[in-house]
Amino acid sequence: MSETIFPVAVRLQGLLCQFCIDRFGNWTGHENEVLRAVQHVTLSSGGHKNMWDSTISSINLAGEYVSRRLHIPMQGMVYDKDLYLQRHAFIKRSELLKMKEQILKVTEDPEDKYFCIQECWIPQDPLRVAQLTETGKVVPMNAVLLTEGDLVDVGAKIDFVIHRDRHAQTTLKCFLTCTYIMCIISTDEIEKMNLETLKIERFYLLLTATNIFLTMTKSKIDAHTENKTATEGRLSKHTRLTSTATESADNIGLDGPRTSENIESMTDGSGSKTTVDTSFRETSQEKTKEDRIVASGSSTSPLKQSNKGAQPALTVRSVVPNPTKQLIDEEEVDEFDDTLLTRLHKLLEYTNSKANIYALGRLLPTATWGQYKPVNDHSKVLCDPATGDPITIWVVRCITKMWFMKFSNPENQASLTIMPLSKTLAQQSAHLLAKFSSPVLNFTQQTSTIIRAIKWQNAKTSDGTSEPILFDAVYDARQEGLLKSYSERPLWNLTDLKPGDLVLLETKMTHYSKKQEDNKWHSRAQYEMIAISLLDIAEVPEETPQGAMQIDGLAI
Repeated sequence: MSETIFPVAVRLQGLLCQFCIDRFGNWTGHENEVLRAVQHVTLSSGGHKNMWDSTISSINLAGEYVSRRLHIPMQGMVYDKDLYLQRHAFIKRSELLKMKEQILKVTEDPEDKYFCIQECWIPQDPLRVAQLTETGKVVPMNAVLLTEGDLVDVGAKIDFVIHRDRHAQTTLKCFLTCTYIMCIISTDEIEKMNLETLKIERFYLLLTATNIFLTMTKSKIDAHTENKTATEGRLSKHTRLTSTATESADNIGLDGPRTSENIESMTDGSGSKTTVDTSFRETSQEKTKEDRIVASGSSTSPLKQSNKGAQPALTVRSVVPNPTKQLIDEEEVDEFDDTLLTRLHKLLEYTNSKANIYALGRLLPTATWGQYKPVNDHSKVLCDPATGDPITIWVVRCITKMWFMKFSNPENQASLTIMPLSKTLAQQSAHLLAKFSSPVLNFTQQTSTIIRAIKWQNAKTSDGTSEPILFDAVYDARQEGLLKSYSERPLWNLTDLKPGDLVLLETKMTHYSKKQEDNKWHSRAQYEMIAISLLDIAEVPEETPQGAMQIDGLAI
C-alpha cells in the first residue's frame, strides 16, 4: 500500500473573478495556438485574509514536501494574492487520427473550429459546473449563468513542474488544475445578504437609541416629581434617583445577565442613575434647563459608546492637515523659459474632480484606501470615498534615474525616480507614504527628497506563466494642449527618454504586503506608474574628446 500513488486534489472556496471555461477555453481557432489554449479561473479571498493565507500555506506545505523529496528549491505561492487555476483545452494524440469525419457534434462545436486539428489533438471534456440549492442538493448548472462575484467551490489538482530559467537555475513550481466549479451563493444573493444585514444593524441601533431615550425621559420626570416632594430639612443629604433603563435593557436582552459590572457600566454609560446634590437652591426654570441638557446627553450617549473603539479613518487630511504651498523652488526652474514656467504652474496646481486627477500638492483631502469589492477591487488603491474610484496623482520634474531594461529585455519591475520642483513637497510626499504604511515607516533624508514610482512589466499568459511586456504608456506632450485623453496624445519612444528630461509622471498610490524579518506581514505604500508624458527634452552635454582635456601644471 505504501507504494501506491494517489493524485492530490483540494477544494477551494472564494469569490469568482475572471474566468473562461468554454469547451475550447481561450483558443482563437488558429492551429499554432492550440498548445496555449486553456480554460482558466481566478479566485479572490473576498477580504478574508487570514483564512485565505491559511489555504495558500497548506498548498505551499505540500509543495515543500515535494521539494524536499526531489531536492529542488520550491517557488511558493504568494500570500494575499488571487489564486489562478487552469486546464489545457486539448491533449496531444500519441498517434495521428485517420478518421476523416467530424468527431464533435454541431452543438459541441458550432463554429466548426476543431475539425482542422482533430487529427493531432483530443479535446478535453467540458468542465463540470454545478449549483448548490437551498436544500443542500447539487444540481447541474449552465456555465453561462456564472457571474463574477459568485461564491464558488472549485475542485483542483496540484501539479508540480520543474522549471529552468535562462540562468540554468532549477526551481519547482506549483500549478492548480481546475476540475469542477460549484456555485454556492450567486452575486445577487450576496448583495441581498449584505443589504439585509445593513438594514438589521441600522434598525437595531435605532431601536436601542429610541428605547434608552424614552427611559431617560421617564427617569427625569420621576426625578423631578421626587425632588418636589423632598423637604427643605434634608437639603444637605444626597438623594439617589434610579430609572428603569437597566430593567428595560434586561428585558430586550441588550446586556445579558445582570451583574455588578453590567449595572455599573450601564449607570456610567447611559446616565440613567444620577446623584443629585440638593444643598443649593435653584429655580424651577433652571431645573427644567438642566433636565433638558441631561436628557439630550443621555439620548446620545449609547451612540458615542458604540463608536468608542472605532479607529479614525486614514485620509490625506489626517496625515497632512496643512499641505505645503511651496510647490516650486526658484533655484530649480532657473533654466526654464517663461512659457514653460507658466505651464508648470498650471500642472502643479491642476485638479479635476470629474476625472479624479489631482496634482501631488493638491491632493483630495478626503482621499483614503478604497472599499473592497469582489469585482474591480480598489481596496489597495487610494480612492475618492464619494465615488470609490482610484485617484490619479500628477508629479512634475526631471528624471534622475530610470530602470526599464536589463540585458536588452524588459525588467520585471520597472522604476522611475524624479526629484520634485519643491523640497518641501518631496518631504510631504515621503511623509504621506510613511503614514499610509502599516506599521508607520521612518523615512530618511535621502528618501524624502525623491519620488520613486514602480511598474510591473509582466503579464500572465494563458498557461499561467508570466511574460515580460515593456512599459509603453509614454507620450509626447511638449506642446501645450496635448495633455488630452491617452488615445489623443502622440506617442513617444521609451528608449528615447533619458535622465534630465522634464516629464509629467502620472501615478496612483497603492499598498502591498511584505513579510519582514520578524515573520510578520507589513503593508507598504508606494507610487505605481500609469503614464509618462514628456514636457521638455534635456540638452545633451558635449563630450570632451579623449586626450583634449587641459591639465594645469603638467609638463613631461
